Amino acid sequence: MKNNFPIPFKEEKKFSAKVVKGEGRGEKLGFPTINLDNVLLDIDYGIYLVEIEVANQKYLGLMHFGPKETFSGIISTEIFLRDHIENLTSENINVFVKAKTREIIKFASADELISQIKKDVENFL
Repeated sequence: MKNNFPIPFKEEKKFSAKVVKGEGRGEKLGFPTINLDNVLLDIDYGIYLVEIEVANQKYLGLMHFGPKETFSGIISTEIFLRDHIENLTSENINVFVKAKTREIIKFASADELISQIKKDVENFL
């Protein structure tokens, strides 16, 4: 069965979280992310189009929620922002989940993951 993404929510999902220091892997891959302390969300695992709000400013991004299948399998909530923001660690942010863009995929290599992230950014940001 083929999924037709993106899948918008009937009602926007919202949660708050604190930005925490991550492993730095996203930056090494060319897509720095903000890592969140909240991994208990009321949504299925996947990649989502989101908008965050910090200091009364809104920013568009893509959120990974679930296991890091290509690497460790550890569950994480992290967001790549279209417009990079410096020094968000320890900030509390609001996250508005707009739509699910795809399922999480286990890639054979980091290069394959990078290629998919580039497609995600091109298609949704």
